Amino acid sequence: GRNQGFTLSTFFYVAPNHWKGLGIGSGVKGFFATPNNGGNNETYLFNYYHVGLGIKYYPFSKVFNKGFSVKSNFGFGQMTEKMRYNDTQIYEHQFAIGTTLLGGFGYSIPIYKNKMAFNIDFEAEYSNRRGDVTGKGENQKFQNSHISLNLGLGF
Repeated sequence: GRNQGFTLSTFFYVAPNHWKGLGIGSGVKGFFATPNNGGNNETYLFNYYHVGLGIKYYPFSKVFNKGFSVKSNFGFGQMTEKMRYNDTQIYEHQFAIGTTLLGGFGYSIPIYKNKMAFNIDFEAEYSNRRGDVTGKGENQKFQNSHISLNLGLGF
């Protein structure tokens, strides 16, 4: 089967006008999947998140929340992957914590008297984590990455 889920991404930037399109801030991004039931009465679960510090810059307009932007974020977070065999109630899991580097670019279209913006962002993430795995022990290395296309509101 296929996991269904959603990504939540919330970043807050301080961007005074005299910084000319630069914002510095913090945020959280995570993926939360619904359980996936398999053909042998097993259930697969997966989620991850990271919290970090970041920058976002509008190099051409020099106005925050207007036009083309680039962004970067460095954070810390976790990843959980679990398989539950429902007949025997046995669990196999992977749990890891570590760092994430995010980079991206996007475009902001000002709306509502230039007090808000509709944002379209393309982001790539790379995570490097260590954790424990059923049957393999602790201190196992995990690396994963993903790309996302995000729609949102800036204000």
